[in-house]
Amino acid sequence: MDPEPVLDASGAMAGKSKCSLYSASRIPAGPMKITTATRKAALEAANDFLNLKMLFVTISADGRMYTAEEFATTMEGVRER
Repeated sequence: MDPEPVLDASGAMAGKSKCSLYSASRIPAGPMKITTATRKAALEAANDFLNLKMLFVTISADGRMYTAEEFATTMEGVRER
């Protein structure tokens, strides 16, 4: 069983890199990409993108690609140090 994830003081996963979000909208503005410093910020940004009716939102973190829904489940059980 993997140990419970731990957040550092900034809310970032200890020893993990930044998170990148990718989305596509219905308007011709094209795809959007942002980078966040913490997992919490990534989840908040993904939620904002979904509220803007983006066609899809994916998050790159921990060397993996997640849908916003999958990424949200990775936040369950995360405790702050």
